[in-house]
Amino acid sequence: MDFLRKHKITMAVSSITVVLTGIGSTIWLTGSSPNAPDPKQNPKESIKFIASKNFNRLSMTEKKEYVKKFGGPRVGFKAFKNSKLSENEKKALRNNMRPVMREVMKERMKEWKKRNPQNKDRRRGDPAKHMKSRMEGTDSDTRAQFMEFHKQLREEMKKQNK
Repeated sequence: MDFLRKHKITMAVSSITVVLTGIGSTIWLTGSSPNAPDPKQNPKESIKFIASKNFNRLSMTEKKEYVKKFGGPRVGFKAFKNSKLSENEKKALRNNMRPVMREVMKERMKEWKKRNPQNKDRRRGDPAKHMKSRMEGTDSDTRAQFMEFHKQLREEMKKQNK
């Protein structure tokens, strides 16, 4: 009888321990959801939050919603410039944003295909012919400026790639 009583007590204590551990783990995992600053009220802190590990704890849906709260890329870029992140933080920001922006672009592409079904499989054809047809509609001064601009742009890109 003594053995049976000890066994029942041991089982009860073990069961209570397992239940409490499960409840504690659940509270810890869900209760540690990051407090994200409001992008509209504090964009600099929001940029730092996106660069943090806490941003990665959010689901993809939550990440996309958070990014949409910024109010567009212009606001986000301005906040990025003003936030003065370190190089490691900038790298983390890029790594954290890459999958989010990929998903946003996929959604935009799906929307575009729904709105423009005739453009779904449209190809532009020869880019040289396309450029030529665009240039024929402009005056010679504008064409010269455009060509000079592109020439300088290519030179800058070559310098940056070295």
